[in-house]
Amino acid sequence: MLPSNGKQVRQTYNYHMTPDELQVLFKHVDEHCSMKYKIALLLMVSRGMRPSEALAVNVADFVHEPYFFAKLTFREAKTNKLRQKEKIVKPVADQIYLYVKLNRFRLKEGFLFPFYTKKSEGLPFMDSKTFGAWFSKIRQQIGKKHKNFLDKHTITTSTGKKQNRYRINTYSLRRFFETYLYVNNGFNLAALKEIMEYSSKFDPMKHYIKYFHKEKEKNDTLEETFTPLVKALIGMDEDDKTESDNQAAGKA
Repeated sequence: MLPSNGKQVRQTYNYHMTPDELQVLFKHVDEHCSMKYKIALLLMVSRGMRPSEALAVNVADFVHEPYFFAKLTFREAKTNKLRQKEKIVKPVADQIYLYVKLNRFRLKEGFLFPFYTKKSEGLPFMDSKTFGAWFSKIRQQIGKKHKNFLDKHTITTSTGKKQNRYRINTYSLRRFFETYLYVNNGFNLAALKEIMEYSSKFDPMKHYIKYFHKEKEKNDTLEETFTPLVKALIGMDEDDKTESDNQAAGKA
């Protein structure tokens, strides 16, 4: 790519993490970070929890039936609504069980993500600001090899001010949960709203899903428009398979 002039911001309008990016994130956390961070990220990506909701989880919040850590009760940060006995998929529950087993003597007052510093006296668990600082650090580390982790997009605040923000941030896992759930359940918006327990007035299409559709439509348009042209230019028949086609078929 062209070298930076030191002033321009690397930007993108894909607001969502991809599955490949998610794997890169978890691989880095697995290899370089404490297990507690992986557990926090797993709660966010498999339950759509906000960072503050996941960080406040206590061992006492779980129901251990039909397996250990099978269901979780937590309070929504935005609405103060109590979400009772929400299912935790077994692979995540197994990871939580292992984490608690290995760290049972370190969990402050039963909280999964204790935070021990002089500044945090009186706070038994990690706060969102501290978690955000950790995430910013690893984003920079990952970004040295995977430049897409440093992508930024421009948003307009409620006051009308434009700001550049990182596309991949602590809320990306919640957004990934929503879009992944939506796509893998037949684009069923009603099912998404039921699982997320959105109010009848809230339309996730306006807030999250529309960006996914925009990106998908853009990619589909490029694929449908230029693939036949390029195949003709390089002497391929319309029905001939490319190497990438074969790879995609192998993954299906």
